[in-house]
Amino acid sequence: MQYTDTDCVVIGAGLVGCVAALGLSQNGFRVQIFETVKFCKGMPEDGRSLVLSPSSIQILKALQIWPKLVGWAYSVKNIRVSERGTYGSVLLSAEEVGAQELGCSFPAGKLLGALRNAVVEDQNIVVRDQVSFSELKEHNDYCEVNIVEDGFTDKMSTRFLVGADGSGSTVRTALGGSLSTISYGQHAVVAELTASVPCNHKAYEHFTGQGPLAFIPTGLNTYTSVQCFDVEASIHACAMSDDAYLRLTEKNIGGRLGEMSNLGKRYSYPLMRQKSSILNSERVVVIGNAANVVHPNGAQGLNLGFRDVATLLTLIKRSGKSYNTKATLGQYASLRLKDHRMTVRFTDLLAQGSRSSLNSLVIFRRLSMLAFSHSSRLRKRLVQKASGLGLLEQSVDFSLWDQ
Repeated sequence: MQYTDTDCVVIGAGLVGCVAALGLSQNGFRVQIFETVKFCKGMPEDGRSLVLSPSSIQILKALQIWPKLVGWAYSVKNIRVSERGTYGSVLLSAEEVGAQELGCSFPAGKLLGALRNAVVEDQNIVVRDQVSFSELKEHNDYCEVNIVEDGFTDKMSTRFLVGADGSGSTVRTALGGSLSTISYGQHAVVAELTASVPCNHKAYEHFTGQGPLAFIPTGLNTYTSVQCFDVEASIHACAMSDDAYLRLTEKNIGGRLGEMSNLGKRYSYPLMRQKSSILNSERVVVIGNAANVVHPNGAQGLNLGFRDVATLLTLIKRSGKSYNTKATLGQYASLRLKDHRMTVRFTDLLAQGSRSSLNSLVIFRRLSMLAFSHSSRLRKRLVQKASGLGLLEQSVDFSLWDQ
């Protein structure tokens, strides 16, 4: 086999890229992880809070990363789902499905900071920041990667490459696949705030006329609010005074969380759906947002990316010393198709259905809410789908991870 500078190059040092690098290192790979901007070991500023599903928590525990993260976690045990203009609601409860929690919320910056600290501490991982991926050439048993750093091009060789470089992935472009993109014509306005109603480990998902409004609990009386607005309305919302925005938010949630105060900085993110037509070549694979970008409702995007990593690691572990990159990456792409399709459809259905004012869809939406409120079986099925555990079991064998 051709000697290579490293076993694996990971392009992108975000959440999914860091977990991939850590998992590959634990499998004995020499890893180099590249980031276009300064690699910050601290806690980058980010207004979002992320909810990790039970499947993601299971993955991080199996990778022995969880102890480094658990200090930032806030357990979510209940989710109240409701709709504006109706009196009914659905309570999804961990207790009802026999679980300790439905997931955990994390401040996004703190989660990324903790993962990056773990990457820096790992002796099998080399971090190269402020570099950009420019070209890729694949050969029989290795690939050449061109990296631009300080205006100079550096060539290196690696057994395979992982593209975890987000929605604008240059790795995906290098593979030559097409990209299907649908804009929802909305922005999510995200801000931290305090409410007079304490968190009590409960999250809220409230469907308004413009789209979902979520409140993610982060402890005591503090929540991260995520409001979906049409583009013009989002610009107006970001320009409001703090007091006006808080009163609007109180109104939009129907007073369920009482009086709100202590509004943090507001962030606005465009909402879209993206899907890559290709996931791999013989020595390259794209994962996370480089493969799929989904609507944030249901908190599925990051969890989908973590399942990408877990599936790839399982296949590598299963191959053992007979590891064949081409066969492994081909099998990976085949295994991930079902999960990708189901998650995209699930989030898209929630996004489109929650905004529609067509009478038939309004009636269907409200009848569905009524059915879920009266059926424990339906609620359990919804929790199982959102948890990702069923899909994880189809492609991940944790018994191999202990060997």
